Amino acid sequence: QSLKNLEVISLNVGGEIRFHSSGNRGIGRLNDDQAGLRTRIGIDAYLAKDWRAYGMFELKTDIHDYDDVEEFNRFYVKGKLGKTGVTAGAFGYLMAEGNVYDSRFDGLKFEFGQQVKYALAYGETNSSKDTFVSTAKYSDLDYDLELGIYSYRAEETDRKNTITSLGYNYYFSNFSVGAMYLKSNWQDVRGDDDGYVLGIKYGDLKTFRSKTYDIFAKYYNQAQGTYIAHGMNGIGTRMQGFKGYAVGTHYTLVENVVLGLEYFNLEDKVTGLRGKTLWGSVTYYF
Repeated sequence: QSLKNLEVISLNVGGEIRFHSSGNRGIGRLNDDQAGLRTRIGIDAYLAKDWRAYGMFELKTDIHDYDDVEEFNRFYVKGKLGKTGVTAGAFGYLMAEGNVYDSRFDGLKFEFGQQVKYALAYGETNSSKDTFVSTAKYSDLDYDLELGIYSYRAEETDRKNTITSLGYNYYFSNFSVGAMYLKSNWQDVRGDDDGYVLGIKYGDLKTFRSKTYDIFAKYYNQAQGTYIAHGMNGIGTRMQGFKGYAVGTHYTLVENVVLGLEYFNLEDKVTGLRGKTLWGSVTYYF
């Protein structure tokens, strides 16, 4: 029998080791510094036609006030049913460019569409349960537009919330500019229930090519109800909503070694307390 039509079984292994340190200046818990190592080892393997299995082991090592955990953090399958993409298990989910959430998601996700790409997902995050996600993204040559709806119950309070986001990005040469509006069903004690994020980025970082880089700047103004768990490296996640700016850069020193430096200057939208963060990292990819 011919071997021409037989699938090739393959196993890929890769990962990263990151050292990071953050200096925080503020009052109370806004003044806690942090440093640690994060090691991730990922594997993926062929299951069947159009289907692969993925896994990731994560080790967090405390140096100063960081987690000290080892766990099998990602395990999921990904493939196609007809023209619909399916992801099932525990996988990473970037919601609204990280302005709503950016971490592990346990559940099921469907993706379909061509010029307009749709996604539907149900499951739970590290901070929410009964989480339903619905997004539609239109992409053209030099811009994209995305509408997202994120409904969930908060893990700690069991309170229901729905966040709606509308984001726009425009690309030209090595520049990109973006804006996003977010609206929540929750109101904080001051009656604030919405927010926005503005951003600009220059450069084209490639981890496998030395001397490549990117530079970014962002302005945030988000009420607490407009995010599940924000993906930033700043101290805004410890605030009751936040406003302020961030600037940063990433630079590939040599192949697979990337340096990162980010600065955040944020104010708590409820208490008015200010927190400043200088966050640096060195990451080796293998």
